Amino acid sequence: MIRKIAFTPMPWVESYQELQEHVTQKCIQYCMSHRIKTRSRTIKDMLEEEKRFLLPLPAYPLDPSEEVKANVYPDLTVRVGGIKYSVPPEYAGTSVTVKVSPFNVDIYHLSKLVWQHKKGMHPSDHQYIPEHYLEILQRKPRAIKNAVPINKGVMPVELANFLKLCKDRDKNVQFVNILLLAKKLETDTLLWAVKQANLTGCPSYDRVCFYLELLEKKDDTADVQVEGVKVRSADLKQYDNLIGRSQTTDEKADS
Repeated sequence: MIRKIAFTPMPWVESYQELQEHVTQKCIQYCMSHRIKTRSRTIKDMLEEEKRFLLPLPAYPLDPSEEVKANVYPDLTVRVGGIKYSVPPEYAGTSVTVKVSPFNVDIYHLSKLVWQHKKGMHPSDHQYIPEHYLEILQRKPRAIKNAVPINKGVMPVELANFLKLCKDRDKNVQFVNILLLAKKLETDTLLWAVKQANLTGCPSYDRVCFYLELLEKKDDTADVQVEGVKVRSADLKQYDNLIGRSQTTDEKADS
């Protein structure tokens, strides 16, 4: 029935959210106006009557996700359906609970949410988070150049653009150093600085630090307050008069 109501003709949408809104709207319209042949009232009218006899809804919404047990491999990943999902290094070798929903993969350890991933849609759509591997990469700097979590990791667009635009041979090392800055900075602040460096066309770790310093100086200046000092505005009318006189003199000379 849903196929006939919402998928005939086949809708064209940009996202699953837009598709859900389309289906919901079509179903509401159907219930509001459709009338079953053997009944004299619409589906909506009959539903309102039936509500009086229905049991109350559960206190908690139904969780449709699939729950499975999994082990964290030495490469800091959990395998679900052949797809790898990374976790922070402290969970290596432990057993975790994975809740798989249509769009997310949530990983829990002892009832604590460890990490939430977007669900991979293809067998090769592995979900590596670069920050999970920082400790390993610091110990093995020679591995940074070919590290899969760096070259194929899931990251914000600002960091992905940095790797594309940076032309330095040690760009992966610089990238790791940028990620290390996230330990003492807010994510939004760091991503802003990376974006500014990207806008130069030749981003680098030093340029990211430069923009962070600019932002810090700007904040320090904004915090400075001088009390009890009055600044008198300059009167520029005298300069306007001089300019006017000069223009008048030039006009007379030309005539």
